[in-house]
Amino acid sequence: MKYSIYLFTILFLTISLSVEAQQRFSVAGRIIENNLEGAPIPFAHVYLNGTSIGTQADVNGRFVLKNIPKGIYKFSISMVGFKTLMKLTSIDSDLKNLVERLDENVTDLVEVRVKGKKDKVWNKSIRDFENEFLGRDISRSEIQIMNREVIDVDYDKAKKVLTAKAEQPLMIENRNLGYLYRGFLVEFQKGISRMSFKASGYFESLKPSSPKQQKRWESNRREVFQGSIKHFLWALYRNRLTEEGFYAYYFKDRKYMGVVPEFKADEVVRPTSDSTVFLLELKGMLSVDYNYNFRQSSKVMPVSQIFFNQYGELIDPYSVELYGKMSENRMGKELPSDYIYEPKD
Repeated sequence: MKYSIYLFTILFLTISLSVEAQQRFSVAGRIIENNLEGAPIPFAHVYLNGTSIGTQADVNGRFVLKNIPKGIYKFSISMVGFKTLMKLTSIDSDLKNLVERLDENVTDLVEVRVKGKKDKVWNKSIRDFENEFLGRDISRSEIQIMNREVIDVDYDKAKKVLTAKAEQPLMIENRNLGYLYRGFLVEFQKGISRMSFKASGYFESLKPSSPKQQKRWESNRREVFQGSIKHFLWALYRNRLTEEGFYAYYFKDRKYMGVVPEFKADEVVRPTSDSTVFLLELKGMLSVDYNYNFRQSSKVMPVSQIFFNQYGELIDPYSVELYGKMSENRMGKELPSDYIYEPKD
C-alpha cells in the first residue's frame, strides 16, 4: 500500500522513561493568567503528553499529578482561550508549588462563531473524518468520539483535502482497549495520498466491569502493539527481531541496480548521551515483514535523524515515513506512550 502517514501526537510524546520503576514522584502547583492580576485558571487540563498521567485543575487552578516514574516528559497544560503550554521537564524528585502562567489565545478571543444545527454536509464530512482519524477497521460501537459536535470539518473539493480542528478537548471513549482519551485536536489534514494529524492529550484508564473485561483489554492492547512501529523499535533495541516475529531488510527499488547493503540489527542502533534514548542509523528504506500472530508487510523510510526510547517511542514521529500495514494505525488503536509491553517467551 503506497500510503504514507505521519502520526504526530505532540502525543505524541514522552521523551524518555527510566527503568527505575520503583521510583515514583509527584508534581503539584497552580495555573494562573500571565498578566498583572494573575487570576487562577480553573479546570485546565494538566498532563504528561501522550501518557496515562493527567488531571484537571480545580476551581482555584490547583493541580497534582501523582505516581510518575523518573524520566523526561513533555509537561503540558491546555485550556480553551489560552495558548497551550508544553515544555520538557525532567522529573527525578517531587516538584511542589509550581506556578504556571498561560497566555491568552487572541485568535480564540476575537473569533466569533455562530454554530447552528449540523447539516448534511457536516454529517458526511464528520463521518469521513472519523474513518481516517479513528480508523476504518474498528468497531464504532466500542470506539466513539463522545462530543463530536465540537469538531469543525471542511472539505476542499478542488484540492480534495479534508481538514478538521476542535476548539474544545475531544473525549474519545475506547471500550476495546479500556481508555478514555482527553485531547486537543490541533490539526488534521487528509489528502489524496497522505494523512496527518497533531493532537495533545492524555489517556485515562476505564474501570472494567469484571476481571474478564480487564483481561480482554490487556489482550487487545497487546494485539494492537504487536507488529507496530513501536514494537519493531522495541525489539530492535533488544536485538529480539527474530523472537518477536520480525524480518527486516533494505528495500531494493527495481530502478536501482546497485548492491543493496545488508541490514544488520546490531549495527544500526547507537547510544546517545541519555541512557534511555537511542539513534537509529538507516542506510535507506527498510522493508519490515512481521509474521507472528499474523502476517503483514511495511516499509520504513528515514526522513531525518531517528531517535527512540527503550519503549519503542519515536521521539519525533516526523523522522520517518511509514508505508504498508504500519501506516494504517489510527487514533482508535493508539496506546499511551507509557504502555509497557511484556513479551511471552
